[in-house]
Amino acid sequence: MLHTLEQAIETTWMTLQFAQLLLEKSEEQKQQLTSYVQKEQKHLDLWQYTYFLVKGTYYEKKLGYNVPLAGDIVPTILLYEMKKAMLYYELAKVLSGAQKYAAERALQQALEHSSFFLTIMQAENVL
Repeated sequence: MLHTLEQAIETTWMTLQFAQLLLEKSEEQKQQLTSYVQKEQKHLDLWQYTYFLVKGTYYEKKLGYNVPLAGDIVPTILLYEMKKAMLYYELAKVLSGAQKYAAERALQQALEHSSFFLTIMQAENVL
């Protein structure tokens, strides 16, 4: 479970970084992207805290791990959202109580966000 939690933290951090880049570049969907960034920050804080409860220390991002420069940010975010959905599903299977509920809710939001970014891609005719 610890490895899955680490991946969830890394993936959430990546989507947060990409979303902030997209927010700087895009005037369209500004309100939705701002809301997305806020939710991602909450998820990152939640998974960091869960990691702390399990391991006793906060997760330290690996040195040298930066956001790769991608030409198409939206497809990259979509990929990471789908990865997060898979990770949250795995976490929901092993967690209990409030943490399980949080993982299930995060799974639902990751699927909603995937749909949102897919809609943006379709509007931009990236598909």
